[in-house]
Amino acid sequence: MRLTWCPLVLVLVTVSAGVAETPRPPRDLSRRIDRYVQPFVADGHLSGTLLVAQGERILYEHSWGMANHELGVANTPTTRACIASITKPMTIALFCLLADERKVNPADSIGKYIAGFPRGSVITLSHLLNHRACIEHRVTTEKDETQPHTAADMVALVKKSTLLSHAPGEKSVYSSAGFSVLARVLEIASGMSYGELIATRIFQPAGMTHSQHARPYALIPERASSYAPGPTGPQLTALKDMTFLVGAGSVYSTPRDLHALMQAVLTGKLGETTKSALMRAEGLRWNGITNGYRAFADYFLDSGYEVIFIGNMHTGATDLLRENIPKILAGENVATPARIQVAAVAVDPADLKVYEGVYQSERGQKFTVRSQPWGFFAGDRQLVPTSPTSFYSFQDYGRVEFVRDAGGIERLDWEWQGQMLPWKRIGDASAPDD
Repeated sequence: MRLTWCPLVLVLVTVSAGVAETPRPPRDLSRRIDRYVQPFVADGHLSGTLLVAQGERILYEHSWGMANHELGVANTPTTRACIASITKPMTIALFCLLADERKVNPADSIGKYIAGFPRGSVITLSHLLNHRACIEHRVTTEKDETQPHTAADMVALVKKSTLLSHAPGEKSVYSSAGFSVLARVLEIASGMSYGELIATRIFQPAGMTHSQHARPYALIPERASSYAPGPTGPQLTALKDMTFLVGAGSVYSTPRDLHALMQAVLTGKLGETTKSALMRAEGLRWNGITNGYRAFADYFLDSGYEVIFIGNMHTGATDLLRENIPKILAGENVATPARIQVAAVAVDPADLKVYEGVYQSERGQKFTVRSQPWGFFAGDRQLVPTSPTSFYSFQDYGRVEFVRDAGGIERLDWEWQGQMLPWKRIGDASAPDD
């Protein structure tokens, strides 16, 4: 049985248990993977560690690139990088553990724990868990994100923000800030800080010896710096203090530790409620992206395979690994990718100003396009000009086209997995610290 969070209660859903026959990986798996990634390595687009496992058995583990280019430190299997939103399943697991102890309940209102919270009497903890609490994804300015924060600090910032206009529970709008509020609720309910909670209730029982929540001013051993790809090679990303993502994206870890976490979930070591809440019909599929860091961890129920990657330079190579390593495991002949060739052109910075603004997808996601002296950015993704109106994003190997109408820029179209997805321009870009 599987427990799935819904707006007010836990609903039982039946899923298939067990694997009829465990498949065997190709005998030349390492050679196949090495051949597949070779163009990415040659282009300098692969920076991090890939781990492939089946059950407790490690089938493949390899690191590429640099943890710190300035110091000449290479990535290794014990290098720690931010896993971004893969923190969220851990926060859900903490909630499940406290729910089993009757310290929290999905039907509880936020107001039960946090006084003066906007709509606190009607927004429930289930709304927070399901991104239905009407809280924006981010409530921080660029300056805020360079400063240390606690979960209580993040609650204060959410209180000052404007909640989305729809009714709680009506729509799902992805919200990292909402998970930071949830982290604060867990602190209040348990009497422990989020860092203490995750260390004692998740890391220790799962055997995650190389994982750490980013506490204010705390050192993180073997931490990788984060980089962005560009036409002339890696460049540093903006300096950020990941404590502003407490409960949502604040954990640094390694592939082996995520493997240990998945095994702890699958074996029930973190409780049957946690296993039921996190498992899906196909297995587990976790993803994280923030400020140059990129991570994914996938477990396939039908084969028992795990494919895990944690990196410190976000490029389109990571998505292709996620798509094609499972095919290689299945014995398919996957073509070696072509080398990335982008002919960058010079564009007058004044001509780029016309594209600045806030853009929104059909699902309500937003980012700001800005021209800076050091590059042209959509959110934290640098766009490389290939013509006065066309750009290329190394972060996802996608083309970007700006589309005009009679009033100026109507939208931008961003290539994603062979499709051009529209992002409508909805307003002017504010100052970075607004």
